[in-house]
Amino acid sequence: MLIPAITNKYLSYEWKNFLAGFIITCTSGVIFILLGKLNGTPAIFAITSCTWIALPLFAAIPFYFDNLSYVDALFETISGITTTGATIFNDIEKQSPGILLWRAMLHGIGGFGVITLGIAVFPMLKILGLNNLLYSEYSDATKRKLPNTRSVVIHVTAIYYSLILLCVFSYYLAGMPLFDAICHGMSAVSTGGFANYNDSIGHYNNPMLEVITIIFMILGSLPFLSYLKIIRRLDICHDEQECHYHLDAAYLPSPP
Repeated sequence: MLIPAITNKYLSYEWKNFLAGFIITCTSGVIFILLGKLNGTPAIFAITSCTWIALPLFAAIPFYFDNLSYVDALFETISGITTTGATIFNDIEKQSPGILLWRAMLHGIGGFGVITLGIAVFPMLKILGLNNLLYSEYSDATKRKLPNTRSVVIHVTAIYYSLILLCVFSYYLAGMPLFDAICHGMSAVSTGGFANYNDSIGHYNNPMLEVITIIFMILGSLPFLSYLKIIRRLDICHDEQECHYHLDAAYLPSPP
């Protein structure tokens, strides 16, 4: 919340709503930490569940202090974190740069959070056999080449945010203002849909920007473990059926 606060402060917009949200969130976090510590698998499950419940509750505070009802603020927040892209704002162009940036950051946080949850937390909890599901396609020789869970998360994090940076850079080179490029870059890679204008990417009337958006939305929707396998040059890179089916599904509805 500090980044949107600094943005609004620098651009002479209201910024205290973000500062208030930051203080409330940090204070609550300290209280929860002091309440006690848990260990083991039950703790992992409890922390994960509570995080996904608490995150939208606290992330909605800046919207609430920006003259939205808490229900509307919560709707906007959950839409951002889940990368749904639905918005409560009738005219998004009237919102401050901090609000626009915060919406985009929710997409960026939410998109990465789902990836981390699927790769790191679920296998640890052995939920629905997801640990076997993630690695069932590998041979024993390939499994030995795969890094541990912590390393996977680190690499996937680097890949995810590298895609965002590459998208931002591509937008900027194609003529989009830097601030808009940052916001739309997080929105595109997370496949969320939040934009800074009522007409979304169509506001620019620039076909190149639309092509860039399509490319990075497709890249952001592909399995991130596939990127890791390609980078590590594993032998199974050519047999990514999930990627093939996904790309086929994206191509089929396209006009000739």
